[in-house]
Amino acid sequence: MKTSVRIILTVAGGAFVLSSLVGLVAGVRLGVILIRSLVGAGAFGALSFVALHLIQIYLPELAEAVGHNPSSYSGGAVDISVGEDDSEEQRA
Repeated sequence: MKTSVRIILTVAGGAFVLSSLVGLVAGVRLGVILIRSLVGAGAFGALSFVALHLIQIYLPELAEAVGHNPSSYSGGAVDISVGEDDSEEQRA
C-alpha cells in the first residue's frame, strides 16, 4: 500500500474515532454520532489528500523523504574515516 494512502486512511480513521468518542462522552444519540463521525472522517481524509498533493507539488524532496527509511542511507555521503597520514601528523 502506498504511503500516501496509509497517511490518508490514518488521518480519516483518527478523526472517526475521536469524533465517536467525543459524541459518546457528550451523550449524543448513536445515529447522529455515526453521521457526524463519517462526515468528519471524510472531511479530514479529503484535507489530508489535498495537503499531500500540495506537498508533492511544492516540496517534492519532502515527499521523497517520507517513503524512505533514514537509517538505510544515513551517513552515506559523509566520509569519517581517518587515514594513517592524519594520525602521523598529530604525533609529530
